[in-house]
Amino acid sequence: HADVLDVGSGPGHQAFELAQVVGSQGHVEGVDSAEGSLETGTRRCSGLDNVSFTPGDAYKLPFETGTFDVAMSSQVFEYLDDAPKALGEMFRVLNPSGRVLLHGTCWGALLWHSNDPDRMARILKIWDGHLADPRMCETMAKKLGDTGFDGVSAEPIVHVETSYDPSSMSAILTKFVSGYVVSQG
Repeated sequence: HADVLDVGSGPGHQAFELAQVVGSQGHVEGVDSAEGSLETGTRRCSGLDNVSFTPGDAYKLPFETGTFDVAMSSQVFEYLDDAPKALGEMFRVLNPSGRVLLHGTCWGALLWHSNDPDRMARILKIWDGHLADPRMCETMAKKLGDTGFDGVSAEPIVHVETSYDPSSMSAILTKFVSGYVVSQG
């Protein structure tokens, strides 16, 4: 039995997957500030009795102290202006033996081959502007410890693509990066 909180649940991908893991005795609660994401997550998880979604934000989670066994968040903390405040809220809603799992992208470690390396460097520098903290992965362990979490560890997961595939993460990311860079002039 595990009650899991997904902070910044977005369209419900992780909530859907976690529902299978916690089974009928557990529950997954997604929280997000975007109404459209909550609607998409609710549709994605329709028919799953152990998943629900609640409007709210990471800085003031709408749950009682000690409610959850696990709190997780994927691709959220690098976009938050006040990560320590959001971590404090996750710490608050976890039970005393609870665990937290954060997943993010270390954009500073991104290597992207280009025939024009100077242009690529400029593009990636502009891309950093879409984040509240482009170096979040490098400082998260200290922030977790400062919040009160103990036993903090980090595990890098390397993603490598060596050829072009239109359905790959890099091809999809290219659309977001180019759109953002163009929007910045």
